[in-house]
Amino acid sequence: MSHYTFRALAKTGLYGRTEQLWKPWKDQIALGLTAWVEDPVHQRSDCHAWSALPLHEYAAETLGVQPERPGFAAIRIAPKPAGQEWAEGIVPTRQGSVRVRWEIQDGRFTLQANVPEGVPAVVVLPDGSRHEVAHADIALSCPLPAGVGK
Repeated sequence: MSHYTFRALAKTGLYGRTEQLWKPWKDQIALGLTAWVEDPVHQRSDCHAWSALPLHEYAAETLGVQPERPGFAAIRIAPKPAGQEWAEGIVPTRQGSVRVRWEIQDGRFTLQANVPEGVPAVVVLPDGSRHEVAHADIALSCPLPAGVGK
């Protein structure tokens, strides 16, 4: 049911509160596990949907890559920091890979991204500013709003 909690916090603009919810998965990383467990007592995995939550959340919310139009004909990048100082990754889409790296430093949020050539993108920064871009390489920054990130 964690999926619904994460979705509710994302929809209400409170995604930063997910920081504590990541603890079970962070604990498993600290144990050196290579697959998510469903039962932390016996450390057994049945590979159910619960284990897919971090994969979806990291790509769609932490990095912020989602379709702006069906089939990723346009791409939306709207990262939601939740206690991290930086994040980076590559998200595969039907149109090609989307690369995102962002960091928080000295009260500023800075984003670098690359979208497939010819695919329009909309970037929404944590301060709410919206940027429509029509080129592959993107570099944007904004002051970090109070209460967002660390």
